[in-house]
Amino acid sequence: MAIEDVEIGKILRKVPMSVKVTAVLIVVFVLLKPWAMVGAGERGVVLNFGAVQDKVLNEGLHFRIPVMQQIVVMDVKVQKAVTETIAASSDLQDVTSTLALNYHLCLLYTSPSPRDRTRSRMPSSA
Repeated sequence: MAIEDVEIGKILRKVPMSVKVTAVLIVVFVLLKPWAMVGAGERGVVLNFGAVQDKVLNEGLHFRIPVMQQIVVMDVKVQKAVTETIAASSDLQDVTSTLALNYHLCLLYTSPSPRDRTRSRMPSSA
């Protein structure tokens, strides 16, 4: 086993320093994942150390600072909730009804900090 370690060490010494640095940078880049993908019908809310920012990301690929920023992806497409109920009328007839509700998410995301509860995080439309 010691012979294999010596051979690997000799091989690594022959590799140029620029190749080593590039390999380390690629590994760090992939592990930290400094990008966020926001899909169609979604919006991304930017958090800096957990605090909500006014910036809302549209669809696409966005870059972020890996340790500092987090992107929370929210679905803003129209959603549908359907429920069926069965009841009896006063004259004991069975009544079946289906209720469908279409809704969408209004992008309002607040951080749990008490100081942020006094300020609205709704993006201004003006």
